[in-house]
Amino acid sequence: MPVLRIAVSIGLVWAGSLSDAQHRDTCHTADDAELNAATDRARETLDLALRNVIGPDGQPPEFGFSLTVAFPVPKDDLTREWLGVDRVTRDGDTFIGFLGDAPELLDTKIQDKVTFPIYWICDWTFSGKGGKWYGAYRSRVLIARRPENDQDWLWEMVSETPIPWDWQ
Repeated sequence: MPVLRIAVSIGLVWAGSLSDAQHRDTCHTADDAELNAATDRARETLDLALRNVIGPDGQPPEFGFSLTVAFPVPKDDLTREWLGVDRVTRDGDTFIGFLGDAPELLDTKIQDKVTFPIYWICDWTFSGKGGKWYGAYRSRVLIARRPENDQDWLWEMVSETPIPWDWQ
């Protein structure tokens, strides 16, 4: 089952509002320190993930890598919609990919091609050895918030550590 489809099922697609002070930081929200910290950890490891997943030619692997991107909502300058993007290619600090989630606030649809800057990226997920999710920092927070009887099957999909041991 593709990573993004499962991400939607556990509630990873959501919209949130930014405070005026956070306007330039598209990924943080005014009211969720735990998700903000997860975003910070994802951003700290983004370059490592990109070096190990996207080839020197800017092309992604055939499958198994996605980004969580905070897209601005045109009608409200302070609102973002967090969506999964897969089949990501890179050209410098610009990324191109295809929506893996169905937007609720944007005038786009699932599988539409999108272009976005690096600073809109809030998280990354790589389906590595054994199909385990690496990265997925925000997902880890959101899984822990689900009802306890609905967590086990999701934790089985997430790697023990966010970074594969062989990445350098």
